Amino acid sequence: MTLLQEIQEACTNQSVDILTLLRKCRILAARLKNDEFKLWVQRELDGYPNDVAIPEYRITAARSKGHFAGYAGSGMRNVDIPNSSIPERVRKNFETTIFREGVGPLLDLIKSGDSSFRKPWPADLIPYVGQDTIIGGMNLMQAWVEVSRGQGIEVIETVRNRILNFVLEIETMNPEAGESTPSNNPLPNNQVTQIFNHYISGNVGNLSSGSSNFQQTANMTIVNGDFDSLRKELKKLGIIPSDIDELESAVKSDSPPKDGKFGQRVSSWIGKMISKSAQSAWKVTTNVAADFLTKALCAYYGIPPQEF
Repeated sequence: MTLLQEIQEACTNQSVDILTLLRKCRILAARLKNDEFKLWVQRELDGYPNDVAIPEYRITAARSKGHFAGYAGSGMRNVDIPNSSIPERVRKNFETTIFREGVGPLLDLIKSGDSSFRKPWPADLIPYVGQDTIIGGMNLMQAWVEVSRGQGIEVIETVRNRILNFVLEIETMNPEAGESTPSNNPLPNNQVTQIFNHYISGNVGNLSSGSSNFQQTANMTIVNGDFDSLRKELKKLGIIPSDIDELESAVKSDSPPKDGKFGQRVSSWIGKMISKSAQSAWKVTTNVAADFLTKALCAYYGIPPQEF
């Protein structure tokens, strides 16, 4: 059985744990000599650092709950906390949760049998939010973000599925790619990268291979601070040259993004472009246009898209 076949078997056999599967992929990445795949496998095993944007499948919806105390020993436990009660400037941090852990700790949480996972709120936020404002006459004493066990399982299964799609495509190109020796190059590196971008990276804010000024988002290639690379991607979406020139002028006049907001002229330009998509000026939906423009501009500015 070849290494590619072993990985396919591990993907489809639930008795093979995800750690074993990823370690086999680590061997494959070395034999393919592909840095993007190697880095992704390493981060799935060891976790994603705080300064690195992560794949969209590791960002999941969450809800906040808490314990409340009131007059004369009264209280309420495990109460849902409405997102509207959380200050807007930090609300995004509590509407979703990010799994930065490697798959090992995540697998341990899943195997624990608990129906949900909890991530405590920062202690200094609790008195700021919960003084008699969420439930009349009661103060928030303890709070946490809660996600279901099923959401953790979904992360693991997404990793399995993406690996399976990747190795099947690699096998189509070269069935013996996993048996390569150090002196051989089984597939052109740019070809492996294209397969990786299509089948594994998906919508990723920044899955770089060590460079601080290069970002790949889905099928976009945009260099931080290089407007020509941004221009090329915007043309693919069908944005006309005069509109792109207007954006270039806006970028030059605006200050860099701050506190999760683009500058005034850039924000106005995005609104104008979304309006055009709503009028069927482009061959994409409004939601796709908004997502594309945000990620493209984040790549240009060199910042993670989930900050917006």
